[in-house]
Amino acid sequence: MDKLQLPPDQKAKADPITDADAKQFQALKADTSLSDEDRKTKTADLRKDTDAKLKAVLTEDQWKKYQELNTERKSAGSKKKQ
Repeated sequence: MDKLQLPPDQKAKADPITDADAKQFQALKADTSLSDEDRKTKTADLRKDTDAKLKAVLTEDQWKKYQELNTERKSAGSKKKQ
C-alpha cells in the first residue's frame, strides 16, 4: 500500500483493511486442519473480500495501480516457487 502513496485520510481507511487481511491470511496459513484445496479457496475468498473493500476506498487510478502491483507481486512469488 505504501507504493500507492495514499493521503492520510485514505491511509486511515486502507490500513485496517490490509492489517485484517494479513492477520486472516496468516491464520489460514497456520491452520493445519485445512487441505491445500480448502486453503486455496479460502485465500481466494479472502483476497476478493479485501479487494472489494479496498476498491471502495481507492480512486480509479489508485485501484489500477494496486492491481498492477498485485500482478507484479504474484509474478515475483511464482518465480520464487520455481
